[in-house]
Amino acid sequence: MPDYGALFFQKATNAIFKDLEGDAALSNIMNFLQKYMPVSVITLARYDADRNAVWCIAYAASDPDLTIDKYIYLQGNEERSLAIEEMRLDQAGIVNDFNDLPRIIKRIVSTFFPVMSSVIRIPLILNNTRLGSLNVHVEGINQYTEEDLKLLNLLREPFTLAIANIIRHQELQDLRKQLEDENQILKEEIHSSSEVQVIGAEFGLKEVMQQLMQVAPTDSTALLLGETGVGKELIANCIHLYSKRRDTPFIKVNCGAIPDSLIDSELFGHEKGAFTGAIKRKLGRFERAHRGTIFLDEIGELPMSAQTRLLRILQNREFERLGGTELIPVDTRIIAATNRDLSTMVNEGTFRKDLFFRLNVFPINIPPLRKRLSDLPELISYFIEKKHASLNLHRTFQLAPGALESMMHYSWPGNVRELENVVERELIRSNSQKNEKYIRFGETYPEPTHLAPNHTAPIYTLDQVMKHYITKILKKAEGRVEGKNGAAELLDIKPNTLRSRMRKLGIEFGRKVNI
Repeated sequence: MPDYGALFFQKATNAIFKDLEGDAALSNIMNFLQKYMPVSVITLARYDADRNAVWCIAYAASDPDLTIDKYIYLQGNEERSLAIEEMRLDQAGIVNDFNDLPRIIKRIVSTFFPVMSSVIRIPLILNNTRLGSLNVHVEGINQYTEEDLKLLNLLREPFTLAIANIIRHQELQDLRKQLEDENQILKEEIHSSSEVQVIGAEFGLKEVMQQLMQVAPTDSTALLLGETGVGKELIANCIHLYSKRRDTPFIKVNCGAIPDSLIDSELFGHEKGAFTGAIKRKLGRFERAHRGTIFLDEIGELPMSAQTRLLRILQNREFERLGGTELIPVDTRIIAATNRDLSTMVNEGTFRKDLFFRLNVFPINIPPLRKRLSDLPELISYFIEKKHASLNLHRTFQLAPGALESMMHYSWPGNVRELENVVERELIRSNSQKNEKYIRFGETYPEPTHLAPNHTAPIYTLDQVMKHYITKILKKAEGRVEGKNGAAELLDIKPNTLRSRMRKLGIEFGRKVNI
């Protein structure tokens, strides 16, 4: 005589593990179970403490139009306590009357099933840890018998293994995404140490750095304002580096570089079938930045549809993927940047007023290069060294005599980015000429006519600029005036000449100088 229990177990197990994807596996088992008992909906669920929600890991339903939210959020401490208590139950059971269910379970079931229903609940436990529960539902009261419960109890072990594999698979997916993000960060940002070098932090950008250090330790939204090329991305890097999220993903998005038709999908992700070509689910930048930081550069270029979605994240810390109905909670620190006047855009109706107020929590204005000319010598020195290495040049070059003074009278409309490009161009030109050791800007550089008469930048004398620059070089040379890698060698002048200039500028030197 055949053992029907063993035969049932074998066929059910085959159905469970026929597909590795949770919803598909439950659909297989539901089709199988319907031959033995009434079944309309099957769910695999567990309590997610981080989100304070019941997580529906997978589900299957006879009605193809039925959708169940992935997370059903608990309301208040009472519901949380009831959910935790339910999660501690280790005995399978039948509830043949909806009204006999605990209130929280009743509310959850009512989100996808009629009030009059019967349920069998099978707790899934592995190594004394409650992973979740298998829940079999059907419309109507008194639909299940002890024989149904006995059959389902046979499947407790394979379902436990299935839910453990699904959870582990999700963890591996999250880890893979995190590793991808971290790898991207390493590709984009090369730090010689754990610090970001900000040239001008003690002079032209001193106020910016003070504001940066105020907002970085918080989770508040920061809005970086300034012209193109002033270094907004560098300041965003610093905010993340000095924040408590420094070891989490830092996702960068150039809003102006993504077509309007793709921006929603890029930022918020999409579900399979959301549009033509969406052959699988895609996680958006916000989801990948969960528990980390997202940098939205050129925020003023966002289309209205994306502005609305972004506002929802700022207000409720949740969003939906494109083509989806599931609300996804997200814990992401937002840093935004723009070179546009958002206030004017609000008045023109091209930028949402409520979004502007949400973003404008802690604005930081980054000055253009023409307003921080005191940093020019150090910036030139930095870019010469940087480009010398990246261009793999074998000769060293110095700024030609008289070039700095003329550069101080140029307005630099392209800011620091323009200066970097100019240094690279002139290094290439100088390197192509034999016996040339100077970078000669004067021959190819624009005339200093761009500086407006009403220029409001602080005016520094050349002596002030040179004093600042020589002091920086002395610090780099660890206080040494002459000798190998001394300040005189780095400046390509004689040590006595350097000492003479230092006396004139009031710079102390000697063994006890404090650099």
